[in-house]
Amino acid sequence: TDPDPIAFIFGFSDRDHVVAAFFGCAMARVTATAKPAVATAQAAATTTAAAAPAVPATMAVLNLSIGVMANGQFSPAPAGTRIFVTNQNPDANLMKAGFVSTPPVPPVENLFAACKIGHGGTQERCNQGFAAMMAGTLGGAVSDASGHAQTGALKPGHYYLVGFAPYQGHSLVWHLPVDLHAGSNAVTLTPQNGSVSH
Repeated sequence: TDPDPIAFIFGFSDRDHVVAAFFGCAMARVTATAKPAVATAQAAATTTAAAAPAVPATMAVLNLSIGVMANGQFSPAPAGTRIFVTNQNPDANLMKAGFVSTPPVPPVENLFAACKIGHGGTQERCNQGFAAMMAGTLGGAVSDASGHAQTGALKPGHYYLVGFAPYQGHSLVWHLPVDLHAGSNAVTLTPQNGSVSH
C-alpha cells in the first residue's frame, strides 16, 4: 500500500471526456482513427439494488438525491458519489487543521487552494483538509446511476453531510448541517447547497 495515497475525484462531462478535479487535467476517449499502443475496454458493472433493510421506528434514515437541476430536469451526479454523515462540523474541523479564513471567505476556499497541486498547493496539505472534513464520520451512502442514495439507520439528531463530486471541470464539495428525525428524511444535494472550486 501507498503510504501517501492521492485522492482523485473524476467526473464525466459526456460519454467521451473525463475530468480529474483539482488537478486541471482531462482525458478524452481514443477515436476510431487513432492508433493507441494499448487499449482495453471494460464492461460497465451492473448491480441490483438490494431491498432496504427494516429500520426500527426510533431510528432515522436519510434518502439523498444528488445532482443538478438543468432546464427543469434532474441530472444525477456520477454514480458512486459518496456522501459521508459526520457528527463533527467540517468547517470547524478545517479551521482546527489550519485552514483559517477571514470572514466572509469560508474555510473550504483554503482547502481548494491547498488542492491545486503545482499551483501553490500540495498533496499532503490537500489530504489533511479532506481528513479534517471527514473527521467524526459515522456512516454514509453511495449514489446509484439515478443520483439516489440511502444511509443506514442513524439515531435522530444533528449531523453534517460531507461529499465530493466533479462539476463542470471543477470540484463540488458539500459540507452542510442536517437534522434527522425518526423515520425517513430526505435531502437533495446540488451545486446550490455546496461549494464549487475555482
